Amino acid sequence: MEDVGITGQLTTKTIANLDTSNHVISGRYVVPLSFAREFVSGLASWVDSIVDEADEGQWSELFNNIASVYVTACNRISKLSAYSDENNNLLPDPSSFPPVLPHELVKLSAAEFIPKMRRYSYRLEHHYSSEHIDIIANEHKQLLHAYRTE
Repeated sequence: MEDVGITGQLTTKTIANLDTSNHVISGRYVVPLSFAREFVSGLASWVDSIVDEADEGQWSELFNNIASVYVTACNRISKLSAYSDENNNLLPDPSSFPPVLPHELVKLSAAEFIPKMRRYSYRLEHHYSSEHIDIIANEHKQLLHAYRTE
């Protein structure tokens, strides 16, 4: 996002402190109007000369529109997510995903964890060897032990 001048995801407080006359905001993303000016200048020299000849009201509206398109697209793209199973069928809701955060993993006993790992082994095997998958199972046991004793 930095490549296109957009900053995000910002906190509500940070957004509230921004000068809206110099920035365009969509959701938790922001782009400075100066980026839109740089973008237009970089298109071609004839475009830059047309902008130089236009009055401030015309180019101000143009830059605002360009910045709005970029930041709105970024905000909307950030909200996209595909929830699908191993056969690429859509899942009804994200709660059907396997637990992955420590506070979720400690809720699973080793007897529950191993079958879940086997269920998703086709994904794991793309990145890890079978020995590494066994190490992950052992690390889960160590996590459970640490959670109970520390």
